[in-house]
Amino acid sequence: MVTLGSVTGAPANDNFTNRIDLTGSPDSATGDNTYATREPGEPTQGVRSIWWSWTAPTSGTYTVTATVHNFTPYLFVYTGSQLTNLTLLGSDIGGDLDRTAQVVVQAAEGTSYSMAVTTYAGAEGSVVLSIVHASPPNVVLATPTNGATIYTTDNTLLRVDVTDADGDVTKVDFFAKWQGAMQFLGTATNFPFELSYTFGYNFGDGGPQSALIQARATDATGITADSPVIQCWVSYPPPPNDDFTNRLGIMGSFFTVAANNLYATKELGDPTPGRGSVWWAWTAPTSGVYAITAVALGGAFVPFVGVYSGSTMAGLVPVGTATGTLSDTSYSARVAVDVQGEMSIRSQSAQWLSTPASCGFASLRRTRRLRRNSRPSPRNPGRRDLLMAR
Repeated sequence: MVTLGSVTGAPANDNFTNRIDLTGSPDSATGDNTYATREPGEPTQGVRSIWWSWTAPTSGTYTVTATVHNFTPYLFVYTGSQLTNLTLLGSDIGGDLDRTAQVVVQAAEGTSYSMAVTTYAGAEGSVVLSIVHASPPNVVLATPTNGATIYTTDNTLLRVDVTDADGDVTKVDFFAKWQGAMQFLGTATNFPFELSYTFGYNFGDGGPQSALIQARATDATGITADSPVIQCWVSYPPPPNDDFTNRLGIMGSFFTVAANNLYATKELGDPTPGRGSVWWAWTAPTSGVYAITAVALGGAFVPFVGVYSGSTMAGLVPVGTATGTLSDTSYSARVAVDVQGEMSIRSQSAQWLSTPASCGFASLRRTRRLRRNSRPSPRNPGRRDLLMAR
């Protein structure tokens, strides 16, 4: 013999005609959409609707909020006395920060309003509906800005511009959705409502990670408001000589310098191939032919080395370039430069990646001063600037 337990019926306010009355402001009620249904002709979206009605005690701005803990709510506010003649005043679906939907209503004294809470995909659970005679705060993120790059070592300033028409803002919470989850970053409780946060080394070597940042302001009446979402990119910091203007100085006739092109970027107008470059500057102490070699230590990638003249990125003139090959097990690229007179070589080193994720270390070496087999050309009267790239 099999004994079946009792099945709980639909909630009392499942149908529009059985909506539960609320009075005054503030006011709140708790409901549950378990076993709720959707009536034929119902104008709401979603399923499992439950209904309330409320008559405004005075005219003014009211905020209606539906809060749920285990599903995403959809809130609708209507005027009208019949299911078939309802007029929608506003609707909202719960966001990423929490499962809260909110509608602001300009209510008229003595007017009756109907509120419905629904869900998608048949989710069930308790609902808290509240009505407060106040408007929510207005909050936007001032910093960082949309599209900004945030380095993992930065102490990033999170700051909002926030106002509240009929009360004081008591706190602002900051959140970031990245690495597949919504993360709480911290709370600011005093003007100017800002927070310093360091994202840290929390991800692998896959490149910049998208971070969707959002703020939530709460006022003295308990009403909350969410800022628009901005997208930033969290990345490891690039090498110190990543940019042309930050090229590192090299001195002497014989030198070896170590470099790390991990997370190097490519500037606008960068003449090198590949997706990232690092730069050096060198002044030749004497005339002659110099060999400049770039080596990818450990064979992490195929290197490219280029030597250029010019003092700006836009004015670079190639003097010599070379690219390594996959068949060359030395993983090196070499350029010979014929220096006539006093010359300043600024060197750039770019990576020509064999795979999108290749990265590693490289050394840039002036291996030796070579003998010149041809007759030297006349010395240039002025100083000539050269730039090397790997």
